[in-house]
Amino acid sequence: DNVCSLSIEVGPCKASIPRYGYDAAQGKCIKFFYGGCRGNANNFETLEDCRKKCPNKPCTPPPYKG
Repeated sequence: DNVCSLSIEVGPCKASIPRYGYDAAQGKCIKFFYGGCRGNANNFETLEDCRKKCPNKPCTPPPYKG
């Protein structure tokens, strides 16, 4: 069960707590506003905590075609 593969869940509540989650599409941790209820494990208090658990994907250049 890899938290980094979970989508960021804001939840239905309205608290607007600044948190960080891993966005698999962007390959990095991003800031989002958590509602305060019904989230998931892809929810970190700090950017550092998110990056420790889910390191940024390395940039891989396209293969050279020569």
